[in-house]
Amino acid sequence: MERINSSKADVILNTIDGASNAPFSIALRQGKIESKTVPTFWLGIGEDELGAMDRQQFIGDYAVTPYFHSLDTPSNRTFIDSLKKSFRTRQRVSDAAEVSYNAVYLWKQAVEAANSTDPMKVRDGFRGQIFEGPEGTIKIDATNLYSWRSARVGELRQVEGFGPVFVVVKETAPLAPIPFPRSRTRAVWEEYIASLFKAWGGWSRRENNP
Repeated sequence: MERINSSKADVILNTIDGASNAPFSIALRQGKIESKTVPTFWLGIGEDELGAMDRQQFIGDYAVTPYFHSLDTPSNRTFIDSLKKSFRTRQRVSDAAEVSYNAVYLWKQAVEAANSTDPMKVRDGFRGQIFEGPEGTIKIDATNLYSWRSARVGELRQVEGFGPVFVVVKETAPLAPIPFPRSRTRAVWEEYIASLFKAWGGWSRRENNP
């Protein structure tokens, strides 16, 4: 927090993932870093996790994700209504939960395209699949098998009758996936991945990673 304050930052781009955001959020406010002067862009937090914090303290902050519970579209309203009927205690739906829902249907389509449940045949069946989910259109890239999804920026605002909710202030059409971020060459990324594989003794033995 001292480094953030001394830097005179305009914004904070927070890449901490999941539950670890909770102690970070407490430290922000204890360090007198407020949304109205230095807003935080939360890049790795779900709306359900944010619900465990005091939302009032984060009004004016932003989250960046393809999906928000408050997304005002017919498909999302239908999705939320259906969830409420089946799971009455669920308050907020995170991006991770929504995309898992989409994945089931994409897998179904891939199985139907492959006419098989054999994993390698289903893998090919995924190529080019399109599904209209609560967030909108998701497409599986035919070349690299990563997904095309929209990017959305939501600002946490106080909305009468709903409390603090994310309001989408910027969004894109589905974007092409970039499996190897351009900050490094593909060769460097592959070398890094190979080093992890070696250090862990294979992908199924991550507990050996020191």
